[in-house]
Amino acid sequence: MLICFFSNQSLTVEGAGQGDVETNISRINDGITNWRAQTYATTTNNVGQISLGGNASLDYTFGAARDANNNVVLNGADNTILTDSGVSGATSLYNSKINIFFNNNGKYYGILHQGANSYKGGSPGNASDTSLDFALVTGISTLSYSNYSILKQMKYKVYYTGTDSRSKPVYKIGGFLSNQGIYAEILLRPSLSGAPIVQRELYLYNPTTSVKKFQIYYGEDTDMDSTGSNSSDNVPMYAIGDNKGLYLYSTKIASDASSKLLITNDVTDGFDNYMGEAYTSPYDWAKKGKPSGNSGTLTSPMLTYDKDDADNIGDYSRVAGSPLLYGVGSGGTIFPIVNGDGVQDSAYALRWNPTAINPGQTTHYSSAIGGTLPGYATPTVSKTYVNKTRNTGGNQVGDTLQFTLSVGISGSSWNFNRLLDTMPTGLTLDPSSVKYVWTQTQSTGSGSNMHDVDVIKGYGTAPASGTTNNQIDYNPNTDIGDKGKYVVTYDATINNKATSTVTNNADFTGHNVVHNTGDVTNRATTNIPVTIPNFKYQFTNQIRNDTTDPDGAFSSSASGKKGDIVEYQTTLSPIGIDFLKSGHFNDIVPDGLELDPDSITVNGSKKSSLDFDVSTITSGNPLTVDFKAKITSINKATVSNTATVTNVVINPSTNYGTIISDNADLNIEETLPTTSFVEVPSTIDFGSTTSIGNPRMLNNVRTDGKLIINHSANTPFNVSVSYDNTTDPIESNGNKLITSDSDNAMMFDQSNDDNTPDWKPIVIDPGVPIKSGGFSGSYNNYDLSGYIGLNKWKLLVPANSKAGKYSGKITWSIDDTPQ
Repeated sequence: MLICFFSNQSLTVEGAGQGDVETNISRINDGITNWRAQTYATTTNNVGQISLGGNASLDYTFGAARDANNNVVLNGADNTILTDSGVSGATSLYNSKINIFFNNNGKYYGILHQGANSYKGGSPGNASDTSLDFALVTGISTLSYSNYSILKQMKYKVYYTGTDSRSKPVYKIGGFLSNQGIYAEILLRPSLSGAPIVQRELYLYNPTTSVKKFQIYYGEDTDMDSTGSNSSDNVPMYAIGDNKGLYLYSTKIASDASSKLLITNDVTDGFDNYMGEAYTSPYDWAKKGKPSGNSGTLTSPMLTYDKDDADNIGDYSRVAGSPLLYGVGSGGTIFPIVNGDGVQDSAYALRWNPTAINPGQTTHYSSAIGGTLPGYATPTVSKTYVNKTRNTGGNQVGDTLQFTLSVGISGSSWNFNRLLDTMPTGLTLDPSSVKYVWTQTQSTGSGSNMHDVDVIKGYGTAPASGTTNNQIDYNPNTDIGDKGKYVVTYDATINNKATSTVTNNADFTGHNVVHNTGDVTNRATTNIPVTIPNFKYQFTNQIRNDTTDPDGAFSSSASGKKGDIVEYQTTLSPIGIDFLKSGHFNDIVPDGLELDPDSITVNGSKKSSLDFDVSTITSGNPLTVDFKAKITSINKATVSNTATVTNVVINPSTNYGTIISDNADLNIEETLPTTSFVEVPSTIDFGSTTSIGNPRMLNNVRTDGKLIINHSANTPFNVSVSYDNTTDPIESNGNKLITSDSDNAMMFDQSNDDNTPDWKPIVIDPGVPIKSGGFSGSYNNYDLSGYIGLNKWKLLVPANSKAGKYSGKITWSIDDTPQ
């Protein structure tokens, strides 16, 4: 894909020279506003750095960036960056070359193949010598450095330095393409996300009066090497999947000791096709390489100019994890791809769709390269959305958007410990919609059929405490490994405070698990265009604590504890001429509160529920809904309440969708759980009897007093009774009624759901629950007397018991039961 910019400035082609280049390059809007141009022939390069953690970084520059001892030189290593580029033989292009590399504690660790003596004081122009960089292709001749390289055609070069919106360094080289009569700038900038990713970009500006037609390619010869040598690598390459690009490791078999490199089109105006290649001489970047052990030629895949048939889309269709250094030879046989020496010298080519650049037009092309050293991770973050309400391409107030937040990891494990996404003015979060899925890939198959499959490692709903105050803020507490991904989805509605563009940021914070040098935050941003309607309104939702401040003002938040009464007041008032013709109001009381249905009023009149139709709401006739609720939760939490009006129709008869009120937040204070007996029976009377020769069981004739408890926690529990014939026996003047320690001394009729008798011996420990299955919930002054009344007790009277007035003690207990 590409974006075209049009200018209404003069299309006169000025006389070529560096001044002319500066004038025309200034007409290109690349988003940087503080460029400083350097035109001296002795101009030297600068190096930008993106931290991997500690003393390691991913660096970017034009030209060489090291000395003869392989130490990184951050400034001034290459004095050839404004020298005309040229071709040496069929495999080398020198001067002004893009150079991305690792800086490992001051030592140069190459990512791209480096030419001989490509260092300060040697031949710095040989940096990245075998890479093609950007090429402007106009025909079917061999796609070589000599035929189509943009650098080779670039004259009157100017070097620019600047900074982006995060104050990170950006660099570009501009010049005049003598064979086309147009101007080009090649730009290097770090990803705004903060991740170790560099964007390589090309802008072309056509000042002529004719249309220019061509196709843009980009090629690099990769070689991850820490020694500074100019040898060739021999490693496989793999597909990211979904036509996103490719990746490779520094070793044939990936391990914890491998470095990793990835190339992706996950940028604005990213490439349309890509192809992993085996670098071979003489080189044609549109071809994949040579079949291993076969003297024939490949028939597929290729990236031939201006062709997009199935054989000329490169590795477009390769699934995630599939090896790319395979091709189809004559007869349809699949072969490994090698170079002329029989090894897989890894390289790759990128291609954009054909371009027709009109007079006064600017076009843009971009790709991204990221990498990491052993023990470090490259987080790639993204934030996208789809409109769930309409598919017309526009966004309107009342529409529900589904957002997808994603962080994928390349390299070593990364500890993801905070996700922060604060809704901007104009968006209202649906807290119940926030869900996550964590996946890791697993390789399956072999040879050309090898590929990755996603394995779900975890999923669920974000904690309620992390979705309050119209934001998502929680700790995923997840170690994401190489090729792992953590994805969060949620819904948010565009509200009446939205402007024509709503910008939403998501921050992903974490650190390397192996080389933990502290947390780093990576940001993903999305801009949401909104069509502003003629119908405007205010939809407020406020709260106050009537227990602590019954005459206080309503506000957006309040605090309270269990037992407090809170009052909500919601007001919908259109602003301006348009009004709400009809709709349906609904408000669901949050968990932890109990609605008082008798308190509901609508414009002062009683209402039976918070679910009803509305009509003719105007600026002079607003809708005001009041209701009260009791806090029942004892747990510390912030609960949000919103009201909605669905199926909105505005005058004259225009469907508007759904509108959502502001949040009213209640901060519930923790109430320490209490469990107590308010009252227990004072006497369980079994009456009197005469002593006889046989034992008997006596039923109780009355129970004096009540059994009343408090249980504040909303959890299951048992109320039990026990009797200890040893410690607290039933006796009269020291004479025990029951001399043996029989478990049948006392019996209790345990209540059950069947309402059938169920006599249980009252034992010492754990006692007898008064109800089978127990109780559950939060209670205050809960009267359980009905469970222990008349004829619920039996007492064993042994044969020939001594006369007397007998008394004893039973013990009551409350115990929470496992959930």
